[in-house]
Amino acid sequence: YKVIIPSSHPHTAKLRFNLVDGSSGHVCHGTCETQNDIEVFEFYYSFHAVLDDPVGEWKRRTVALVKDTNNFQLPGWFGRFGNQVLDKDSIKGFVIEVEVGGDESLFGQTIDGE
Repeated sequence: YKVIIPSSHPHTAKLRFNLVDGSSGHVCHGTCETQNDIEVFEFYYSFHAVLDDPVGEWKRRTVALVKDTNNFQLPGWFGRFGNQVLDKDSIKGFVIEVEVGGDESLFGQTIDGE
């Protein structure tokens, strides 16, 4: 990726790569389409403030498939804790999210960046 325009509010926009670990033993019959279907899995999160990176430079973000503070974390705000081990052979899916905010002083403001 390459940041073309930096964030107008540094440290407020994050890219998250999330892994869904199905080691809890739950099985979806058909597809897992509802929140009730997927909240039985462990959800591991990684956080990346990519809009804070230098402008105009091509970058590559690599995340190791390990549970630690620099890669994937199990915060527990969604899903189950299960065995609390990132089981690579039990990854059922992934989610890419953009998180904006977390600071109430920015409520109602626009955060720009490309």
